[in-house]
Amino acid sequence: MEYTINQREAGWMEVEYQFSPASLQRFHHRLIQHYQQRQLPLPTFDVLQQQVHEYAAKQAIKHICQQERKTPWEEPEWEILDSTQGLSLAISLELLPEVQLGDYSQLQVEVPPVPIPSEATLMTRLVDQQYALAELEAVERPIEMGDRVLLDLRTLHAGKPVPLASKARLEVMVYPDAFAPGFSEALVGLKVGDSKSIRGVISPQFQLEAYRDQQVSYDVHIHQVFAQNLPPLNLLPELMGFESLDALTEQLYEEQRAENQEAWLKLIRRHLLLQVAAQSTIALPETLLEAEMISRWEQQEEAELQQQGLSEDLQDEALEQWLAEPSLQDKVYQDLVCQLVARAIAHAEALDVSPIDLLVAVKPFADRFEVAPETLIAEMHANDQLGPYSDRLVNEMVLDFLYARATLTCEGEVLKVPEPHV
Repeated sequence: MEYTINQREAGWMEVEYQFSPASLQRFHHRLIQHYQQRQLPLPTFDVLQQQVHEYAAKQAIKHICQQERKTPWEEPEWEILDSTQGLSLAISLELLPEVQLGDYSQLQVEVPPVPIPSEATLMTRLVDQQYALAELEAVERPIEMGDRVLLDLRTLHAGKPVPLASKARLEVMVYPDAFAPGFSEALVGLKVGDSKSIRGVISPQFQLEAYRDQQVSYDVHIHQVFAQNLPPLNLLPELMGFESLDALTEQLYEEQRAENQEAWLKLIRRHLLLQVAAQSTIALPETLLEAEMISRWEQQEEAELQQQGLSEDLQDEALEQWLAEPSLQDKVYQDLVCQLVARAIAHAEALDVSPIDLLVAVKPFADRFEVAPETLIAEMHANDQLGPYSDRLVNEMVLDFLYARATLTCEGEVLKVPEPHV
């Protein structure tokens, strides 16, 4: 088996790969054995020949990646150049870019204090508990203040969908200034099956800065209306198994404090990875960035728009808006760079998920579904979920590794020094 690299650019390679007639004969023999061992009927000669070519292409791609120490980020393309004397293939590979890691031996970062839960936050959590314990009754009457509504929402700016602002079967609480100024008031009087366009201003807290405080149209369609009977605040402790409102509030305080600590730690670990990324050299191919942008749109937007019955033309416009949004481009670019840097650190430090690590990680999920961890791992492998899950575990190992060797300071005081064993 021999190959020649005809073209090589950053993130891309075109290769011509040659198999001898003897190699093809071995592949042919292996496939026949596969059918015989499983007592399956042999396919026709043409089908068997096609399977031999597909198997050869997979072997060629695997060999090239091993020899060149490259990893494709999408399914490589291949075509047959000649099959009269052995097999000659042309193979195109879109490759992950190389990463030249910066120094991460002495990481230092100034961190903010962990936020202390405020009275307003605790009151919000109490109200959330009220809504969680509310008695709901589906009604056919027009919407009133205090109702809970299930609706489709499509947010348009200048006639085009706003990214991250369209939701199918969104649950909305109808009370003044909820969701957006004037939105709830405009819902009052609508009934199940009604649709309406509501003029409004998008929230100044909206995650995409370019759309904040902009005039938009909220197109809604009402699916269900529920009257709510909220339990009084003074009855919440009894309903939730607490002796007093003070005891319940103390529990909510501890839960919020733990959430704040977890969010703070997540932010610091991300910042450490970004610090290493800023000191590293990486040339991200435009094709990889665009492919990831499209993948994110398919995961976060496409299904929401399809469930609302949007036309293909409007979906295409939504994708164009998504791809053109600078803040989304920056976020995806940053995420990709962090993933690639984490992958490079894992390789440099030999961080990998062992079979024992995998068993320990999946055991809580296996216990929840009352199956053996080995069974769950086998199912994840069969559904192509094991690879992405293992990648996430390795990423967590990298973040743990960076955090362990970092020095953290807060308001001039040292909070943490590198662990001795690092």
